[in-house]
Amino acid sequence: ARELLFEKGDYSLEQFYRSLEHFLTWREGLIRHLHKQISRHYGRDEYLMYYDVTNYYFESDEVDELRENGMGKENRRKPIVQMGLLMDAEGLPVTYELFKGNTNDCVTFPQVLDDAVFDLQVGHKIYVADKGIMSGDNLSRIIMQRDGYVISHSVRKADKKLREWIIDDPQDGPMNERFNCVYDKDGKLRYKTKSRIVPRTIWVTNAVGKSVKHPINERQVVIYSTKYDRKAKAERQELIEATEADIMSLSKEAKNSSYGKLKYTKKVPFNKDTGEITEEGMTYITLSDDEQIEEDERYDGFYIICTNVIGIEEWEKPFTAKHRFTKEGFFQLNRPVSDLDIFGMYKNLWKIEETFKVTKSSLKARPVFVWKIEHIRAHFLICFVSLLLFRLLQKRLDWKYSAKQIQTALSDAIGMQIDNYVFFERPDETLIAIGKNLGIDFERQSRSLAEIKKLKGFVKQSS
Repeated sequence: ARELLFEKGDYSLEQFYRSLEHFLTWREGLIRHLHKQISRHYGRDEYLMYYDVTNYYFESDEVDELRENGMGKENRRKPIVQMGLLMDAEGLPVTYELFKGNTNDCVTFPQVLDDAVFDLQVGHKIYVADKGIMSGDNLSRIIMQRDGYVISHSVRKADKKLREWIIDDPQDGPMNERFNCVYDKDGKLRYKTKSRIVPRTIWVTNAVGKSVKHPINERQVVIYSTKYDRKAKAERQELIEATEADIMSLSKEAKNSSYGKLKYTKKVPFNKDTGEITEEGMTYITLSDDEQIEEDERYDGFYIICTNVIGIEEWEKPFTAKHRFTKEGFFQLNRPVSDLDIFGMYKNLWKIEETFKVTKSSLKARPVFVWKIEHIRAHFLICFVSLLLFRLLQKRLDWKYSAKQIQTALSDAIGMQIDNYVFFERPDETLIAIGKNLGIDFERQSRSLAEIKKLKGFVKQSS
């Protein structure tokens, strides 16, 4: 693609790869500089930070101190590297770190947290992540740093007492036992919520490496969504129909069937010769009893979110600081924080999943074709900076255009030189919008080389 650039570079591919090591020496300073510039010119969300982990595979079978065989997202039998990414509430990347491919997700969080606190000097924050990342050790660390957390909790894997509280709605019980309903403009139920503050026990690793119980106080928020309810029922019906269609093949391959296909099935032993059900003999697969399906249906539409974030009551007098950390272990904001506020904090976690998709598709961060450790790290540094520029451009355009649309528009913005002029294709809507935002008239379909030179100077001066 070098021949498409206006500035022709006289360098070889080998020289380009060697330069990667030079870029890597600027990593810490560059990330710190970008964070400061974004905070200065665009602003960062004052409190919320999102964290997640993904992995990238290599077109190689070799393993080393960074590439390692692990559970890849694409189920490929290739060495992978893990990336932990910290992102603000608007979807702008903050910092990242690479880990060996077989590193447990929850182990990655402390190092990225250190990068943010000590290197980027971020203040007290609320960290939002999946429950698989927020181990007891990580929750304990967040609380000791006087920060906040927001995580999900599995409804169906909760203990019986918690499950009963989740679905119970006594009309004459205490206020924290009742649901508050939210209706749409047509008067139909959209959400219902309730919350409570309860003690909980987590497992924390002590100074000698032993797991011990540690009590914390926690706010548990239950949200029921009619949309999520319909989605869960539709997915279950599809699963049941697929199971019924495959019941014979499942019987033959019961040992190798996935959990998804076997979720609503049971094994029944029978005598091959007589066909009678016996305690011993061959087994066949049949649908489960209705009771199991009905039990699952009871919890359709319910989320439970665990957090130490609270606000002031409506009747309380505001305090002077923007937030404070209470002696009970709560991160208290200087405003009311409703159940739907907590839900809003958590549901934006989808943005980081979408961000990973951008790196893997639009930025083509995988498969990785370099193999030296320094080159691998430099490869992901370039991907991180490119990702940040994509997101900043999306923000400047009010998130109207996807990363794919922006990438396609910029990739198509090439011209053909004839004598002292460069001629361009007619721009699409996305490129026109980018040009208007950046002060470049992309609607002009021809420019002289002198104008191109002047335009390059303008871009360099503006950047």
